[in-house]
Amino acid sequence: MNRRLHVLASIVVSLLAPALTVAQEDREVVTAPKGPNFLILLADDLAWGDLSLHGNRNFDTPNLDALAERGARLEHFYACPEGATTRASLLTGRYHYRTGVSGSSHGESVLPDHEVTLAEALRDAGWTTGWFGKWQNGSNWPHRPEAQGFDHFAGFCGNSPADAPFEKNEREIPNSEGTTEVITRDALAFLDSVRTGDDPWLACVSFDEPRASADTSPDSAADAIARIDMAVGRLLSWLSEHDLESRTLVWFLSDNGPPPLPGTRETRFNAYLRGGKGSVHEGGVRVPGLVSLPGVIPPETEFDRITSAIDLLPTLLDFAGIQPRDLDLPPLDGMSLAPALKAGGKPDRWPNRILFTSWTPPGYDTRNASVAVRTDRWLALRDPN
Repeated sequence: MNRRLHVLASIVVSLLAPALTVAQEDREVVTAPKGPNFLILLADDLAWGDLSLHGNRNFDTPNLDALAERGARLEHFYACPEGATTRASLLTGRYHYRTGVSGSSHGESVLPDHEVTLAEALRDAGWTTGWFGKWQNGSNWPHRPEAQGFDHFAGFCGNSPADAPFEKNEREIPNSEGTTEVITRDALAFLDSVRTGDDPWLACVSFDEPRASADTSPDSAADAIARIDMAVGRLLSWLSEHDLESRTLVWFLSDNGPPPLPGTRETRFNAYLRGGKGSVHEGGVRVPGLVSLPGVIPPETEFDRITSAIDLLPTLLDFAGIQPRDLDLPPLDGMSLAPALKAGGKPDRWPNRILFTSWTPPGYDTRNASVAVRTDRWLALRDPN
């Protein structure tokens, strides 16, 4: 009997030997498959109604329309009412108040260093990471992008280049061109540098438009949105040229709705949604959410359940094959959208969610704060303004 067991064990070992991952001179090393690349495209003050795919007849966004057709449209995707809070939420998967970020000014935009960011989680798992453009979550260590998990940074840390100069590797650089051109060029340079490497990458491209237009008139907004669309087209073309479309998840979103037009309380056309930047009404927080990963996310997917910027981190970790429970993360508020995206927007089961959005005036004026609670069917809000 012992001899039979010995022979059986020898046979099993001989069959499994090629799959062993222990490096030996005469044995091939088998490594785990690497997850996809991630390209996050974040616009500033770009409204739901700014895209021609959402019915805008004055602005033409062919590249964003094409991105939506080849992937998924998150039909009820919500950000925060202003930029720094949205950035904190998408970086951490947590409501911005949990992170300590309550606004975009007066020191309220600084993301604490103890928060675990998407970049830190992916970098520790082998991804090369880069942030390009507007950061807005702290300009000094340990709050800068380089201290929050990004291997490469080129952009500016404040609300605009006027209060925080362009930097690259902590050195100021002259910006003689429009911010969209500079940001796009730096992002493409990063992609060229990591294209031939063995590691997957995360590139977050945070534009400063259409907010950075000379004014917020419809004509200036049209020019700015056209520049954003062309920049997205250049980045998507780069993926196509290097045969990386099927290996790269692309996620386009905006940080909040449009600001009021000069001298009025009205915004530019926003698909008839009420409110704008700084508002918890639909027009202030419902923004474009477009996600593409050919071969995994079916084309022309539409998902009409409520989703949010807090879902970005858990979704990307899911696509990367990383379990949040295996990381030293604080409690997450977001959830992975991967099951819905892979199922073409029709998952077998989906929870009835509750989403919270809020805006506090500068100086942490909680007495005049606006708050909203959303489900797929209902909206309850308090808006003292």
